[in-house]
Amino acid sequence: MITLNYKLTKEDYISFFLQVAWLSPEKKTRLIKSYVYRAIVFTAMLFFVKIFSPQKNFDLYFFYSILIVILIIISPLFKMADIYRKQVNQLSENPLNANFFSDIQINIAETGIFSKNQFAETRYQWEGIVKKEENKEYYFLYLSTEQAILIPKRALKSELEKQQVEKLFGEHISFNAEVGHLVKG
Repeated sequence: MITLNYKLTKEDYISFFLQVAWLSPEKKTRLIKSYVYRAIVFTAMLFFVKIFSPQKNFDLYFFYSILIVILIIISPLFKMADIYRKQVNQLSENPLNANFFSDIQINIAETGIFSKNQFAETRYQWEGIVKKEENKEYYFLYLSTEQAILIPKRALKSELEKQQVEKLFGEHISFNAEVGHLVKG
């Protein structure tokens, strides 16, 4: 059994929220597709309005209108990280969410993951982890599409502890949870 003690920071939660809502490959693809689809629909609507209007000439004003509509629809994609950061800042400043930032103890063992803070104790079975993602700073162990156990890698005290954690993940997290999300189209 490996015991990790840490406290999540506002920056940790921002990273978690960005990962869950934006950086996760399937979420990002779906979000981009929805914005592009909206841009295509609105552009097509402008074309149909112009085609069925008494003046059928496509002047420079018409093309500028299309460009402006597309930019208005697609521009939030380029500010998505800032939009999510603002939402997380509002969430983290709410005193009712203080439990997100309390001291956490996580025990990772053959039988599962046990998490404890001053407000709750939770036991997760390995079968409950539906997806695992990681970046250079965190492990994200998803319990659903929106809920995950966030483990900062800074909580690992040594390279040996990191290897032990990754060994337990490799032995107990299903292959589909490890790589399934990377191959789905």
